[in-house]
Amino acid sequence: MARHPLAQIEIVLAGDMINRGPHSKSVMDRIVRLKAEATSRCKVTVLWGNHEYALKKFFSVMKDEKDFEHNLAFIQEGGATTLASYGVFLPNKANTHLSRHKWDWLTHDDIKNAQQQLRHQFPVSHKMMLHDLKIDHRYKPEGQPKGYYICHGGVITGTTIDEQSKAVLIGIDYKEGISREFARYNGGPLTDKHGDEWVVIHGHTIIGRYPKAKTGRISIDTGCFKGGRLSCVVIADGEIEKILQCPSLYPPYNEYFVPSNSNWPPQKKQLNLLDKVMGMAGWK
Repeated sequence: MARHPLAQIEIVLAGDMINRGPHSKSVMDRIVRLKAEATSRCKVTVLWGNHEYALKKFFSVMKDEKDFEHNLAFIQEGGATTLASYGVFLPNKANTHLSRHKWDWLTHDDIKNAQQQLRHQFPVSHKMMLHDLKIDHRYKPEGQPKGYYICHGGVITGTTIDEQSKAVLIGIDYKEGISREFARYNGGPLTDKHGDEWVVIHGHTIIGRYPKAKTGRISIDTGCFKGGRLSCVVIADGEIEKILQCPSLYPPYNEYFVPSNSNWPPQKKQLNLLDKVMGMAGWK
C-alpha cells in the first residue's frame, strides 16, 4: 500500500484457512481483525476452500450414515486440529501399530459431542465470517486486456468463467478430480460470456516450493501444512509485481498425531537461515 499510495487495494484469501495446523482458531481471529481493520482503500475478500466447506457441514445435525462419514472425513483430513484449536478434544483410541490411523474408533456419539462443544465455543464473529465466504472473485484493472479470476480449487478448462461448477471452484469435486487436474493446465486464459480473458489464480493443489505462473493460471499452493511456505501473489496494474512467501513456523502436519489436553498446541520449530531470509525478503 505504501508503494502504491493512490491505488485501491484488494486482499483476497483463496481458501483453506483451517485444518492441518495448530492454530486454526488464531488464523480465523486474524482474518476477522483484518476485515475489521480494512480501510476505505483496502477491500478484503475471503473465499471458500474445501476445508471451510467441510467445517460448515460439521455444524449440521447428523441425520444418517452419510453425514457421519462426512464428519469423520473432516476429522481425518485435519479437522481434529481445528477442533483442538477451539478447545474441543476427541477420544483417543489410536492403534500406534498402524502406519496411519483413520480415527475409525470414533462413534456417532463421539462426533455429536464434539459438534455440540464446537457450536458452544465457536465465536459469533467466526460464524459470521463463514457465512460471508465467497466462491470466487474477479479482478480486472480498467483498460487492461485481461483480468484475474480467483478461486480455491481451479476451473473446468472447456467451460466459460460464467458457467463453472461450484464443486470444482471450491475443490470438493472429489470423484471427478477436475480441480487437481487444473494444476497441470498449460493453455491460455479462459474467457467469459463476453469474450473477455481471465487468468485463473488458485490454490488447493500443491505445486512445489514456489508458485507457478503460466499463461492461463497462477498456482499458489506451496504446501504450508507440509512444512512448506505460505505464498501470496501481488498484482499491480494488471501484471505480477512480486510473490511473497512466509515460512512455516511449525513442524509438518503429522497424520499420526492425536490432539489432547496434554500435547496441545504443538511447539514451534527452529527456523533455519534460509527460512529466515525468505520470510524477511520474500521471493520475486
